[in-house]
Amino acid sequence: MKKSVKCIIAGGIIAIAGAGLFATTLAYGATGYSSRFLTIGFDRDDREFEIGFHDDDYRAPSAPSAPEAYTSSSTNPDMGYELSRPEDPSVLTAADIRGIEFEIAAAAVEVKFGSEFGITSRGVNDLTWNYDQNAQVVYVTSKEEVTRFDDDDRKIFVTLPQGTGPDYFAASIAMGDLDIRGGTIEEVSASVAMGDVELQNVQATSFDLEAAMGDVDLENCTADEASLSVGMGDADVSGGAIGSIDADVGMGDIDLSGQLQNFDVSTGSGDIELEIRGSSADYFITMTADMGSIAAPSGNTRSGTVTAGTDGAAYTGTAYAAMGDIELQFRG
Repeated sequence: MKKSVKCIIAGGIIAIAGAGLFATTLAYGATGYSSRFLTIGFDRDDREFEIGFHDDDYRAPSAPSAPEAYTSSSTNPDMGYELSRPEDPSVLTAADIRGIEFEIAAAAVEVKFGSEFGITSRGVNDLTWNYDQNAQVVYVTSKEEVTRFDDDDRKIFVTLPQGTGPDYFAASIAMGDLDIRGGTIEEVSASVAMGDVELQNVQATSFDLEAAMGDVDLENCTADEASLSVGMGDADVSGGAIGSIDADVGMGDIDLSGQLQNFDVSTGSGDIELEIRGSSADYFITMTADMGSIAAPSGNTRSGTVTAGTDGAAYTGTAYAAMGDIELQFRG
């Protein structure tokens, strides 16, 4: 998030206590945390915005470490499946990994593609990874309870082998950012209670991304469809090519730019910016602002509904802002 936007959101949390309590309940109720104080502000280096419950302890970042090693052909009673994984993760090739699933209580997750599979962490003491040989699925878990952290302190690093990517990627994170860089994954789904979701240069069939409190950002990504759901935060799509975009934001802005096709976006409180690389002859777009203005090539208005483009065009789009402005531009 930009710093100014973070401050606005922080003020909104204080003013709208119910929304803030809802989001923190999602994070802490899911992980069973017990907390003493609520912190809203920037970290000690004034770099990252922090929202969380904590006591007075604060741990310095630790060096990256390997996750806990299970013996091959063992059973994990928590997950309920039989494990048969190699001790050395690098022997797993792209063909060996059909799917990868994350269940993380409090840590950032960074995923990239490289020459071989690997997994390490910084500051996550209970990180484990398991491999189901029959299903060809990697499971990554951390349920460690912490009272305060920022993403530099607690981070999980995963490298997926280059080649034909997994059929699916699924992540559930209570607190922490998710960052995926590059590669091909058929289906990507993620649910983050408190944290940002950022994907760059990812090729997929579908994206299904949720953030209760945080931003969702797709940059230079391609997919047939993308579903973005944000409680408090922004939804941004730039570059790439996505066939159908469905974005729903409770409190925050929506920015779509690039080679857009069909889209349906709405925000309860925030602005919508649409910058389409293409001709108005290829689109028919309906924009509605209940309390705000609309700026479009076809004309401007204060509240109401405006259409732009060509009726019966190849692509259609709708944009709705309950409280906020809408701006549309076509870039040839």
